[in-house]
Amino acid sequence: MKILSVVLFFSVALVNALAAPRVQLSANASPREIFAEQRLEQAVAGLSGNEQILLATRLDPLLKPYDKQIPDFGPDAKEAFLLRRLGSTIIVVGYDPSGVLYGAMELADRIRASHALPATLDYGDHPQLKLRGTAIGLQKPEITYEGAEYDYRYTPEEFPWFYNKAAWSKYLDQLAEERINTLYLWNGHPFTSLLKLPKYPEAQELPTAQLEQNIAMFRWLTEEADKRGIWVLQGFYNIHLSHAFAKAHGVPFHLSAPTPLASEYTRYCISEFIRQYPNVGLLDRKSVV
Repeated sequence: MKILSVVLFFSVALVNALAAPRVQLSANASPREIFAEQRLEQAVAGLSGNEQILLATRLDPLLKPYDKQIPDFGPDAKEAFLLRRLGSTIIVVGYDPSGVLYGAMELADRIRASHALPATLDYGDHPQLKLRGTAIGLQKPEITYEGAEYDYRYTPEEFPWFYNKAAWSKYLDQLAEERINTLYLWNGHPFTSLLKLPKYPEAQELPTAQLEQNIAMFRWLTEEADKRGIWVLQGFYNIHLSHAFAKAHGVPFHLSAPTPLASEYTRYCISEFIRQYPNVGLLDRKSVV
């Protein structure tokens, strides 16, 4: 009997040691919520316990059993979240997917600080500023492209760091930790570095292989940013034209006033950008369209 008791004791101890908090996500989770789940799973790795952690937006069916215990968010509470412990269940509820992400990150920070799940938890928060961003210039302190200010093509020679995915991942993680939700990329005329323009083949400034690499890189970057709740906005100047396009039509690289040709070309660039990158913003410095 003593041997049996010892075996049972160690069996129970082993089961308890193997038990770990479980993170459960909505069945209709967005990439942002999936990223939140991954960050939280990293934080609870190695902890023991039988808690379940639920991640979802306020009206998701996953939280239906707890509906009466979760208060409603205020109107237009974008990026807001609530953390609440209900027995062995911890709820991370967001007003939107960004709220779920920020709630998961807040909970992860608390877990890392105490090396345990909070014994009690009832906390909510949301950012006070709607747009919180940083800007990166895809420009250089010296003029390198045909004597034109602000115009730089996206190439490994001009901007080798633009193609460094590991560096971008680290930087985007840092921005997410600081709850940055916008990233502004600055350039005079980025369209021919990021788009194929079938209507204006004479505008192409890069070899096709380089252009395709840029398109793939930009898609990766903007998708990785979006997972972290960061909206990428590409800045440009409407008074600037593709150098190849300008040469083909005998007009300046930079315009002082709109022309029908320049307006038509710029509208086409913008429409193609929106079509190819529907989740990326455009920031226009000087509109002549």
